[in-house]
Amino acid sequence: MSEGRPPLPGRHFGLTWRPLTTRDDEAVRQLLSRSWPVDQSLHPGSLDLHPSRQQSAGVDLEFDSLAGVDPDGALRTVALVRRDGGRALLWAMIDPGWRGRGIGRAMLRWQDACAQRAGAVVADILVDETRTDQRRLAAAAGFTSAGRVRAMHRTFTTGSATSAPAPRTVTGVDGLEIHREELAAGTRWQARRDGRRVGALEGAVTPAAWPDHGVAHLQFDFCGVDVCSADVALPLLAAAVRAYASADMVTARIDVDVHQDGVLDAAGTLGFTTLGEAIRYTTGSSVRV
Repeated sequence: MSEGRPPLPGRHFGLTWRPLTTRDDEAVRQLLSRSWPVDQSLHPGSLDLHPSRQQSAGVDLEFDSLAGVDPDGALRTVALVRRDGGRALLWAMIDPGWRGRGIGRAMLRWQDACAQRAGAVVADILVDETRTDQRRLAAAAGFTSAGRVRAMHRTFTTGSATSAPAPRTVTGVDGLEIHREELAAGTRWQARRDGRRVGALEGAVTPAAWPDHGVAHLQFDFCGVDVCSADVALPLLAAAVRAYASADMVTARIDVDVHQDGVLDAAGTLGFTTLGEAIRYTTGSSVRV
């Protein structure tokens, strides 16, 4: 299969198409600032479409991103394909004034083709349960329901920060150790038992001036395990909460599959509450949600 970019959407949409670059950071921020008050949605978040952050996280913007620019040079659409092994997560946003023209269908076709450019993968889209327009678009494009995700958050109260910085290594029960390392795009906490990696959690903070600035976004990596137990999830999440609280963060957010009881229990124990739910649509096998 060709590893080049798939054919771009047509010029009849009134847009010029090109890859995103890190110079588009401000234009993407402005697009999200126009769109979020209209959509009132949780997905995608700022970091999902932030060009510089996604490039730092390993996304190849030249091949795996798409920008639609109007004749005046204003950015009206963005799309990103984020790969993770045999899966690809698709994120996109369209300026409210440019919707209803078929652009969303064309971009989704491009994203799916882009996801497959280096070999067959399963493509996923995460859509807020309340966004019936986006859910219809995904279904019409051949995506099927594949699960439900719960968006949870915890707000740090004034004075909850500790004066001491969070330690880089924490030893828990049953020989579990939590190691923290700084990445180009955020922070990773790894859980190890007897030298074996049994879980990980990554966090990144939305920068100032972006729509959800001050939010620390967390994402679990279960390291090949289908279900993460609470005895691993709880110390990982607790380490991240302590770190962000000591850094005077305002809010931490995490998406949790509704079948991950261990993670849900850990989040509840640490004071996370539900913001809303989203449906995961996929080109792979569907499941009842």
